[in-house]
Amino acid sequence: MEELGVIGASAMYCRKGTRSSMCLLDSSVGLSGNVAIIYQLLGYLHHNRFTFPMPKMRVLLVDSTVRQNKYDQIEYMARLKCLFPEFTDRHLDNINKISRIISNRLHEIVISQRNNNLQALVRQFIILKILVLSNQHVLCKLNLSNQILDDILYISHDYGYDSTGKLTGDGEKKFACILLRPGISEEQIDNISAEMESYDFPVMITSIGCDGVRIED
Repeated sequence: MEELGVIGASAMYCRKGTRSSMCLLDSSVGLSGNVAIIYQLLGYLHHNRFTFPMPKMRVLLVDSTVRQNKYDQIEYMARLKCLFPEFTDRHLDNINKISRIISNRLHEIVISQRNNNLQALVRQFIILKILVLSNQHVLCKLNLSNQILDDILYISHDYGYDSTGKLTGDGEKKFACILLRPGISEEQIDNISAEMESYDFPVMITSIGCDGVRIED
């Protein structure tokens, strides 16, 4: 739709003054809605762009109340790579592998949702939460997490939620994202939410895989 193209171009233009090109992904996702976008870097100025359908999943966002500067973390990673290139490359390769497996798993979840295959959906969710936890462990090894986020992970683990990972923003709020398993009851969500809030961590229930921007008459 031509109007959506105009909206997308305007959103990109407004954010370019304060965002690097890779951080414009949220504008694309917000415009398209239930899609995920993968960028494959081919050099400093070139990349391939892939999109695939995103399943609808409920998540619990936990505000860690930690404020980290994104550019400080980028500088930290650059220094780490200069000092310990093999260590850094090994863990970045692991993140890349985990991300690829997650993208394939998300595609399978979309198919299971379309076919109303609850058994396959539960099985895929279990694998997905292991991947999310594995990615979080790599971030910890790279010192890109922090103690408060780790505490949130331990609290969620006590409630049977291993699918907790760091969700980075634009250098302001830092959230932990907890994937809510299929068929979870509202009472169970209320219980873990109350536990997080008892530690002064604000929570918000939301969903991923929404419809994106729509133009209404």
